[in-house]
Amino acid sequence: MSTLATPAESFLQSLFRLVQTVRIHGDSNRLLQECGQAFLHALTPYAGEGEITLQVSRDRLFLQGEKIKPNSSNSRLLGNLLDLLVSLGLQGFKFQADPARIPLAEILAFAHILQEAGGRAVPLGHLTEKLELAQLHWVEVLFAPVNQEQQRRNGQSAAERGLQTYALAIASLQEIAEKFMKNKRPGTSRSVRVVQDMVDFIMEDDRIVMGLSTIRDHDDYTYTHSVNVSLLAMLFGNAIGLSRHSLERLGICGLFHDLGKISIPLNILNKNGKLDEREFAEIRRHPLNGVQQVVKLQAPRDLRAKTLLAPFEHHLKFDLSGYPVTPRRTPLSLFGRLLAIVDVYDALTSARIYRPVAMSPDTALGIMLQGSGTDFDPVLLKYFVNMLGAYPIGTLLSLDSGELGLVYDKPACGERDRPLVLLLVPRDDGDFDGGEVIDLSETNEDGQGFRRSITRSMHPSVMGIQPSRFLL
Repeated sequence: MSTLATPAESFLQSLFRLVQTVRIHGDSNRLLQECGQAFLHALTPYAGEGEITLQVSRDRLFLQGEKIKPNSSNSRLLGNLLDLLVSLGLQGFKFQADPARIPLAEILAFAHILQEAGGRAVPLGHLTEKLELAQLHWVEVLFAPVNQEQQRRNGQSAAERGLQTYALAIASLQEIAEKFMKNKRPGTSRSVRVVQDMVDFIMEDDRIVMGLSTIRDHDDYTYTHSVNVSLLAMLFGNAIGLSRHSLERLGICGLFHDLGKISIPLNILNKNGKLDEREFAEIRRHPLNGVQQVVKLQAPRDLRAKTLLAPFEHHLKFDLSGYPVTPRRTPLSLFGRLLAIVDVYDALTSARIYRPVAMSPDTALGIMLQGSGTDFDPVLLKYFVNMLGAYPIGTLLSLDSGELGLVYDKPACGERDRPLVLLLVPRDDGDFDGGEVIDLSETNEDGQGFRRSITRSMHPSVMGIQPSRFLL
């Protein structure tokens, strides 16, 4: 490795080379091991300071709080690192600068996790979870609350701001779960702020929020499911005319509705097969466990009080035949009835270990309608179906023209089963590019019949498609 002018540039170079090399070499490769050793060596000049902080601010890199000035020899390196951090949706890292206490194997594990995160639907969420699971406590992910006004001034689109908010929602849940598992009392300020930002997006462009709710991540299901339930619940609440304050409370209930699953062993949550009676009894306890977790939160008493009921009720069913078993005969609360609907919808349209093929959104709605009046409030379920449309945003459609398309928006006219569709253009590598947006209600030139019609609906995962990639 060539010697650079400053320790800062040496550190940045070693970090970038490590991440680049791990993409093409296994841990036993000598070159990768040399890159790992070089990274450890680059920490040495900062050992006296105890830690080294790398951050992004206003499209500039800062090391130890000082801006790294670009010049002819480092500008490409700085640009590459900046692109890497921005693509992961994070503000930076804080490393312990004690190379003698960091094993080489952990350096390589960090590089693998960083590289893998780049290909995830929610990179920041994947990154923070895997670092915690690997117990790499010498590195800390830095992220800051979304400042939407600052983002607008920086030229970020609504979709970019939405994706960052989604990632921060995942991270806030992971932070709460990690603290609970360490017998600590987590706070809620970050989660509350994220929900407030989500409400802003709903007021600004609810199609963006609907696109965000199509994000699916098999490995991070528990977290993405909770965020999606929160998003869908707030969209639903907005559709039936709830106030902004009520939307925020509903969003918090959605975000925290599955906190009770934190205490359920992963071998039960992720069992590839039918649960036995003991295991299902454990699952049925999670709404009650969730109440106990909410009580433990470091939050204003009013917030905790208003977050207890709906998460407890979300599996009780409209006719009270669900779980946990209770002698109550009073109807479910409005928030409980809303969460029950969006929880099942997101679960049915998500792939799981025990159900690798998810249902297409329209099929899921059809199944849910069979539970109208028993599992679900019939009036609210009808509103929900009308809100999503016959083919919800993100549904993959096969057309009689031989084309494939993703439902992009609701119908532009009265034809509720003829939405706006983004055509998908096949690539030589088996992937797709987004094409033009077409209106399925468009008729032939002679006015007789429609130009395109739907032959089949599918869940996009059948074709390996992440809808949010094309919808945002």
